Amino acid sequence: MSNDSTTQDLLRGNAKWAQAVVKANPDFFKESAKIQSPKVLWIGCSDSRVPASVITGSKPGDIFVHRNITKYVRKGFFLSSALLNCACVYNQVYLYDDDTLSVVDYAIGHLKVKHVVVVRHSNCSCIAACVKAASAPPPDKPPNTPL
Repeated sequence: MSNDSTTQDLLRGNAKWAQAVVKANPDFFKESAKIQSPKVLWIGCSDSRVPASVITGSKPGDIFVHRNITKYVRKGFFLSSALLNCACVYNQVYLYDDDTLSVVDYAIGHLKVKHVVVVRHSNCSCIAACVKAASAPPPDKPPNTPL
């Protein structure tokens, strides 16, 4: 493992958090390891400033979280078998997203969550980037990357 200060800060922060949790609830980790039974699947932004548990005041185990980034699809893109005809679409969830579909399947089928919440936040830089890309002329040639 790297010795850089960021990694060390994260490890120290985790140790401090774990000690505080054990002090407040000695059985927390033992009980948490048994089973998770959240009532909510939260599909939200990957933005580091909006963690679901913090902005909802939830405890570990209350929410099953899938953090995702808004996707941008330009006009003329084939979505499954249908051609997308609008100028562009940006959203948190698409039916061709295997990661999100796997999370939803597990959350509903295995964890038996009762609520699925899909959120976005104000001043989202990804939305701004999508809007900028939608207004830009199409590239002359495909990007030189598989991504």
